[in-house]
Amino acid sequence: MAKAAGVSNWLVYAEGVREHIEAARVSQQGVRRRERRSGASASAASLAVDLELARVELRTLRQERDRLKAKIQRSLGHQVEQAGNEEAT
Repeated sequence: MAKAAGVSNWLVYAEGVREHIEAARVSQQGVRRRERRSGASASAASLAVDLELARVELRTLRQERDRLKAKIQRSLGHQVEQAGNEEAT
């Protein structure tokens, strides 16, 4: 650890410093564990799959929206046509 931090070994084992290092290790392990459980550390491949699934769902929802919109337009057009025919008679 001292080498990775670029400090002397004695500093890592100095009184007061070692306790802080251990506390940091323990807290970081807890964070990593929570990330794994919550999926926060998802792989790039997993994220790519999620993105593609979201795109497919969005495309499907847009198609459904367009289909329903056209159906409503036809229905309203039919109602307007009927109202016009009733007024003419």
